[in-house]
Amino acid sequence: MTTAIHRPVARGVLALMLCWATGAVAASPDEAEVTVQTASIVATTLCARLTVYGTLEPAPAEDAEPAAIAVLAAAENAWIESVEVCEGEWIGCGRRLVRLDARVAEAAVARARAELAAASAALERQRRLLEHDATSQRDLLEAEERHAIAVQTVAGAEASRSRCDLVSPIAGVAERVWARAGELAIAGQPLVRILSPERLVFAAAAPAAVANRLRAGQIALVEASGIAVTGVVQSVAHEASPGTDMVGVRIRLPRGTSLRAGQFARARVVVEEHVGCLAVPLASVYTDHGGVSEIRLVDGNRARRIQVRRGLQDTGLVEVAAEGLKPGATVVTVGAYALPDGARVRVVSR
Repeated sequence: MTTAIHRPVARGVLALMLCWATGAVAASPDEAEVTVQTASIVATTLCARLTVYGTLEPAPAEDAEPAAIAVLAAAENAWIESVEVCEGEWIGCGRRLVRLDARVAEAAVARARAELAAASAALERQRRLLEHDATSQRDLLEAEERHAIAVQTVAGAEASRSRCDLVSPIAGVAERVWARAGELAIAGQPLVRILSPERLVFAAAAPAAVANRLRAGQIALVEASGIAVTGVVQSVAHEASPGTDMVGVRIRLPRGTSLRAGQFARARVVVEEHVGCLAVPLASVYTDHGGVSEIRLVDGNRARRIQVRRGLQDTGLVEVAAEGLKPGATVVTVGAYALPDGARVRVVSR
């Protein structure tokens, strides 16, 4: 008798459980609420970024600007007469830094000028004689040729004399000074190195597999030692390094940053941008093993499951798209995982 009475009840309870699992039964007033936190769907701009690593370097010469680093050296062997700069000193463009022994060069200038004076006098004499038919056209041409050679000789001697004064081609800091008065300067050996610290570029490398996403003009955030500076991609190499399969990238930085040449840094380059897209917090989106993504919209006191297409992910937000989604709609964040469709929810603040 007892068994006969309880079997219908058990079958009813089982049927009720199955209906609840499939959402086929209306909730009773005492239905359990799930506590959740929510956020709003926003229309915003999201970006995809590619991270590259490298070092900060002095800017190379471009357009009408010289390179941001200059190394002064003697054109030929000469004794150093005086050194007029100290390491760490700020110097202006055109200032003389090292004076080499110019006695040989000055003597050469004096000889060249004397030869030019003699050639000028001879040429003038030939011209006067030709006016009276007292010389030949050939003699006049030879005098003009000797005069032209003398002019070039003077120019060359004066250029050699000017190279005895080593002047800075840029404004900057005398980063290194190797020159010492009284020592012999060997041709081509560095004597002073000047750096313009306000003009830097970021030289980095990107794997060849992703380098095709980089192009000139893209915005990049360069970070070093806790300092972040916005720059612009200046160039991307067309060839990869055979040894590393990396592609060179150069990013131009604004003038006057507090970064220093030689620092190791990283840059996050914006390679894709979606303006005005719909986005939700990352915690709002659940993606299963099959790649299907869902969110839970709050409709009254119910959670409604919506399948969405994921897009860019940036700054804690993820782009979502689905029919009917609008900015301002409420979406479940904390508590969204495994939340049944149609579940009763109670929203609490963080």
